[in-house]
Amino acid sequence: MIYFFEKKIITSEIAMVVNKLEKELKKYGFGILSQLSMDRILDEKIGAKLEPYIILQVCNPNYADQVLKIEKSIGLFLPCSIVIRATSISNEFEVLFPNINALMSLVDNEEILQIADEIYGIFQNILETL
Repeated sequence: MIYFFEKKIITSEIAMVVNKLEKELKKYGFGILSQLSMDRILDEKIGAKLEPYIILQVCNPNYADQVLKIEKSIGLFLPCSIVIRATSISNEFEVLFPNINALMSLVDNEEILQIADEIYGIFQNILETL
């Protein structure tokens, strides 16, 4: 099973992708909890040079509450991570969403899988609007 799905976006700055994504996530009750600039972090820590690479940790509190009530250990999968990274083509970025259905299949709980399917649909909708 594929563990992510992606879309390529042409724009001049990665910040524009982050802003658009944040607006779309909010429409579905998701918020950005943190934004990690992996290219900067790895450069500072070990001198590694990467193209722009951002990990957004996102959460919908209502879904988080539902799944935590069903399965206490599900926190190992929270929050969801979305990756925005530069490609080798100028002004092209990839947005990668996790395949929540694939990840939650590890939990083996039908209630969790139903919620995951809802989130999967939301993530697909957001990706289509970008």
